[in-house]
Amino acid sequence: MTNQWKKIEKYAYLGIAISLIIIVAISSISYQSLIRVQNDFNSINSTRKVLLNLSYFLSSLKDAEMGQRGFLLTGQERYLEQYKYVENVVKSHFESLRIIAHDNIVQQTKIDRFEYLVEEKLQELQKLISLQKDKGQEVAKEAMLTGTGKQIMEGIQMLVMEMDQEDRNLLDQHSKSITARIKLDVLAKMVAMIILFITAILTISRISYLFRIYKEAMKKQMELVNMKSDFVANVSHELRTPLKAIKESISIVLDGSAGHINDEQNKFLTVSKRNVDRLAKLIDDFLDFKKLIAGKMKLNECNSDMNEVVKEVYELLIQPAKEKGLSLTMRLDNQLPMIKLDRDKIIQVLINIVSNAIKFTERGVITITTSTKGNALYVSVQDTGQGIAEKDLSIIFNRFEQGSSTESKKAGGVGLGLAISKDIIQLHKGKIWAESELVKGTTVWFLLPIIERRKG
Repeated sequence: MTNQWKKIEKYAYLGIAISLIIIVAISSISYQSLIRVQNDFNSINSTRKVLLNLSYFLSSLKDAEMGQRGFLLTGQERYLEQYKYVENVVKSHFESLRIIAHDNIVQQTKIDRFEYLVEEKLQELQKLISLQKDKGQEVAKEAMLTGTGKQIMEGIQMLVMEMDQEDRNLLDQHSKSITARIKLDVLAKMVAMIILFITAILTISRISYLFRIYKEAMKKQMELVNMKSDFVANVSHELRTPLKAIKESISIVLDGSAGHINDEQNKFLTVSKRNVDRLAKLIDDFLDFKKLIAGKMKLNECNSDMNEVVKEVYELLIQPAKEKGLSLTMRLDNQLPMIKLDRDKIIQVLINIVSNAIKFTERGVITITTSTKGNALYVSVQDTGQGIAEKDLSIIFNRFEQGSSTESKKAGGVGLGLAISKDIIQLHKGKIWAESELVKGTTVWFLLPIIERRKG
């Protein structure tokens, strides 16, 4: 069953791992695509800015040329304002362009060339202005008619047209790249989602199949457990009658009713009776266990005095304690309230606990104590035995489990007494636990709730 469950876990973890890998892959592809699209958008934006700035500066340069011609024709300085403006901003303007086109080496080369032609044009304009001022209009006019300025301006215009065409081609490339990346991203996500969907279906189908097998195996196992439990219960019931007859026969022989017996015979018969009692207790434990796991054990509760219950157990077990050389004592709180409990079941619990204390204590004292605290009545059984290892304290109340010490193994038993006691106490809405220290002894506690508090 454990292997089957491990297979279910394996496929569940595998499905989760594959899903996480696909999700991470989708996220990574989307992130990379987003970064590239963002870069393309940034490149488009910078390209557009360069084109706008070039167009604007070319227009300003034409205005400066028109102003220069106005000055040459009229001699009035006011026509030179646009020329002076272009001359003042040319350096900062091209620095701004280089910042915009910092990641485009081709554009930066064209900007350098454009700046060189602009400076050459401004020098040509300045030369004509100086000739006008120094040598007169006719000399300046003759210099202008040489066509040098026109050639420079045409070169600037051609460069701007060339850059404009290149930038437009670049814009077109970036636009196509963005479209392709978006389509690729959508396609990758669709493929990934299909793979994720198929993985989920296959994983769920496989887990469902394995879980169905697991349930069927569990059902068969439970049937086997129930068959075994029913068999044990039936055998236990069948054994009780002959055991009772054997026990009564031994008792008749022991008390002398069937005739005198010698000491040696008495010794062997006493051992036989003790083992019959032990076997009868084991059978009773199995039958109680059967009722508990079937949820059929019912409580017959009535108002009871816990001290009277303790005294009854004390009377039953004082002789076995004496036979082992142990002292069985009681420390009872005389102010205990009456509480509702199933007297026979609590007696059974106390007998189990005290019998264990007698079994595992070689010398010393066993003390039964009663007390109250808050809304709870406490009962403890303290012994001076070898104690229980800390690692065993958590298992001694489990079914079919005993401590790992040599004494526990020697004492025998099937490990049902304390487990049944725990179930009985829990049926009473109480709690049971043990405290122990090796060599110094063990104390087993249980508490029961006081439903009605004491008055007065």
